[in-house]
Amino acid sequence: MNKKIKRIIKIILTSITGVFLIASLYLIICNIVAMRNDKPVRIFGYSYSYVPTESMEPTIKAGDSIIFKKAPYSSLEIGDIIVYQSKTGNTKGMYIVHRIVEETEYGFVMRGDNNPTSDPEIINESMYVGKYVRRFNLFNVSKILNNKGVIYGILILFFLGIMILESANIFLAAQKKRQKNIAPHNEVEDIKQELLSEMREEILKEINENNKKE
Repeated sequence: MNKKIKRIIKIILTSITGVFLIASLYLIICNIVAMRNDKPVRIFGYSYSYVPTESMEPTIKAGDSIIFKKAPYSSLEIGDIIVYQSKTGNTKGMYIVHRIVEETEYGFVMRGDNNPTSDPEIINESMYVGKYVRRFNLFNVSKILNNKGVIYGILILFFLGIMILESANIFLAAQKKRQKNIAPHNEVEDIKQELLSEMREEILKEINENNKKE
């Protein structure tokens, strides 16, 4: 593998690593901002959240994470699963994922698929957060990222990794510079030895010629 191909591979790997680090940092920052504002994380119009209860089983199981988007409130209809923020009762301030089962002039009536009764609140546009898209359960990513301790731990590891990489780059640059400084010295020594060798040969040649004349 020639130097050009190695250089291209190095550039590609460095670019991929850089994109991954930037994306990770962006995701972490989005989570921190969302937690401080007590709002779902929103990335490119989509949000995700962790579902801790069994109220929507079997459609959405406890421990699943869901993706939802901010679809127009006017487009919602009976049968849609939406996320809304409760305004009263024991669930005040919480984000709830339930299905629309009825529409009234004041808003929507909600119910969990696994619940025997409807929710006590009528959901209007001000309470609406987003429309359910799909669920996933990849190591409960949302649950992990909603933990502030984990977030700050990841940030510390992230910046520690950057420091280690920068230190390694500085060390390699210093080593390279040292080798460049040593190289000219070695060349000078080689030239010096070559000149001395030529001088010795010339002297020996003259001595031999003088001996022949005598």
